[in-house]
Amino acid sequence: MTAGSAPAARSQRLWWWLVLALLLHLPFAASTAFFADDYLQAFALAGDAGLQQQGFANQGQPGSLAYAINNQFNFFHPDNANHALLKQKGVLPWWLPDEAAIRFFRPLASLGHWLDYRLWPGNLQLMHAHSLLVLLLAWLALFFFYRRAYGAGSTAALAMLLLVLDVSILYPLQWLAARNTLLLLLSLALVLLALQRSEQRPAWLVVAVLAYLAGLLSAEGGVAIAAYVLAWLLLAGHGSWRSRLLRLLPFVLLTLLWRLYYQGHGYGAQAVSQYLDPLAAPLAFAGHALLYWPVLALHALAGIEASDYVITGRWRYLHALAGVLVVLLPVLAARRLQVADRLWWFCYAGALLSLLPMTALTLSDPRLSVLAQPGLALALARILLAFWRQRPLRVLSLAGLVALASLVLHVLLPLLLRLALLLSPAADPDAVDARFNAFDGLDIAGRPVLIVNGVDALRLMMHPYRAAWHGLPQAASTRQLMQAETAVSIRRSGPRQFVLQQQGGLLLTPADVQRHFAGSGLHPARAGGAEAYSYLLSGFFHDGRPRFVIGQRWQFDELELRISALQQGRPQQLQLQLQQDNVLWLYWDWHSRRYRELALPAIGETIFIRGKYDDTQQGFQ
Repeated sequence: MTAGSAPAARSQRLWWWLVLALLLHLPFAASTAFFADDYLQAFALAGDAGLQQQGFANQGQPGSLAYAINNQFNFFHPDNANHALLKQKGVLPWWLPDEAAIRFFRPLASLGHWLDYRLWPGNLQLMHAHSLLVLLLAWLALFFFYRRAYGAGSTAALAMLLLVLDVSILYPLQWLAARNTLLLLLSLALVLLALQRSEQRPAWLVVAVLAYLAGLLSAEGGVAIAAYVLAWLLLAGHGSWRSRLLRLLPFVLLTLLWRLYYQGHGYGAQAVSQYLDPLAAPLAFAGHALLYWPVLALHALAGIEASDYVITGRWRYLHALAGVLVVLLPVLAARRLQVADRLWWFCYAGALLSLLPMTALTLSDPRLSVLAQPGLALALARILLAFWRQRPLRVLSLAGLVALASLVLHVLLPLLLRLALLLSPAADPDAVDARFNAFDGLDIAGRPVLIVNGVDALRLMMHPYRAAWHGLPQAASTRQLMQAETAVSIRRSGPRQFVLQQQGGLLLTPADVQRHFAGSGLHPARAGGAEAYSYLLSGFFHDGRPRFVIGQRWQFDELELRISALQQGRPQQLQLQLQQDNVLWLYWDWHSRRYRELALPAIGETIFIRGKYDDTQQGFQ
């Protein structure tokens, strides 16, 4: 090959990678999936006359850019103009603390979604194609970073293969509301490329700072990009320590300014257990990070996600220990194969450090290792190539085991998954969600709906937004009273008077559920299915701290609710006084795995609705 043909060959190889990436992910670009948060956010981005007339809108005009930026990721906040209405409608559960709030600041992500609704409203395929375009741009920038790091040879090619096959991007790619994760990946790619170029041209540092700012304005997880910046300046950058610290200074100042603005304008989450603010609760965050950082590292290195969903109790500590041990394996392999140079250490350390801010989310999630994969892909590619070049027959060696596991977990299994997606129809996740909030076949139009033992309060939150989007009948309100994990008894004491009792009390957080089943040998997710895992989202509306007292009341249009007994500070018994006669009572039937209409007991009688794990058919305290 002549010297002049080498650049052409490298360019051709680049296009082959882009073609491969596009082919493997086409099912997502053609998707019509629209589910969960997408419905709530569609109201902020496009508005709906019916919901607006009912008072669902916060301050401003839904559909405007200003409203989208302020409300697309504004789930609930006590200062919102629509807060009281959302509680009255049952969109927010009755046990939500008065000070609870989840409101995120993601203006750049909102801008992209708002443009979708302006340019191609209702065309979900083009919205998903927009997400795929963001991902392809991120991969393109990372390819240039890999090529400048190790040339256009096998290392960059293999790293790109590992990156393109990474399973953690599938979740944000199929979920429109999670596009902010892909924007973070693009921001990280641009930061890395700019830092790399800034070693020869310092002016590129400005580009790196601006790309970091774009990450912060896309999602809170943008702070994880700072881990790569720190790792670069400490491990891969050139110059004196003074010059490195000076280059780090703009990133530190920008982070502080962002945090001051974020906190000063009331963004973030409070009084819920789903999120931990490192500054508001540093000790709780530190304890959680010590336990869950190794778990997230294990997920990223093993190419799997969410194993902590099924590992609870004391096993979590062994799980974390296993994570620490697995983290050490690539280090030992890289040193044995003599590839642990400064750039390798930067990739590996940056990837692992980027997982630390992600432990602010109390449960791991398939989106959390997206930012770790660019560094891990290059680090693992170096190990794989060095092993096969130096010791291709010593598979049972430590380096061989790491290489073999990487090939299986990061290449073979993800490739089979992509091929399965290509050969099968695109899945519709809304078909699962519909069982929790659509109430198909039930006469709900204009009626208050009381759910005796709800499965998922978060999905129930989406009912009015989903109904409005699809033009379906909408209930006057949808209110979950108890939960379906354990048995619930219903005693009718009068024509409109009822007493509900939950076995074990109301389990308000994932930790409550896990503690309840700790000694039983049963696990809430053992049965499989989306509803079996829904308990993981129960902390979206409460932090688990006792705030309840006997006699505490809630007044709604269709009923008055009063706590008459507590168990370990959690509501165990409720007294209900109906205010209307046209109420539709529903219960979750674990056999058919959907909501069914409840036949109410006669006055003086008691009926029991079995829980998934506690099916006691007699009175309980």
